[in-house]
Amino acid sequence: MNKPEHIVSYYNNGLVKYEEWYVNGQRHRVDGPACIGYYNNGLVKYEEWYVNDQRHRVDGPACIYYYENEQVKYEEWYVNDQRHRVDGPACIYYYENEQVEYEGWCVNGKLLTEEQIEEIKWSLQFNKDLEETLSKEHR
Repeated sequence: MNKPEHIVSYYNNGLVKYEEWYVNGQRHRVDGPACIGYYNNGLVKYEEWYVNDQRHRVDGPACIYYYENEQVKYEEWYVNDQRHRVDGPACIYYYENEQVEYEGWCVNGKLLTEEQIEEIKWSLQFNKDLEETLSKEHR
């Protein structure tokens, strides 16, 4: 097994351009993003989570890109390198004013239809309402 590798590249002004973590030649990091890019003013441009060279994160978006004003540009959820999220849209794109430009709902890499999305939303709301009802009954 190769030793983990942390690579850093710099702009001419001396600020960090990007950082990447590798294990056995593959982008890989379990305690944070494996790739972090920066604007030439030092602000974060993007963060990407990888496990064994596949975009992967189970507790949040695996790819987050930022505008230079530090607002989120887009977020994408991945599991095993496939867009995947069952409790909301797997990709969300934002305008610079933070308004949502686009939402795409995906499960196992497949874009869902409007009907499938509505079924999931209904199910999520039903489960939330059920949890609230049960917690009230146990007070």
